[in-house]
Amino acid sequence: MKYRAKNHSKQVLILLGLDILIYVVQIGLSRDIMQATDALLFVNKNIANMI
Repeated sequence: MKYRAKNHSKQVLILLGLDILIYVVQIGLSRDIMQATDALLFVNKNIANMI
């Protein structure tokens, strides 16, 4: 019985870790996407000015 409880808490910790990892990855991705769109907007403005 003790062993099962220990195992269960380990699973919970792993799940929490995965949640945090996914959260961090999503923040990183959204930051990258925002930077990419900013760069695209900047390039588009420059092209519009040239034409």
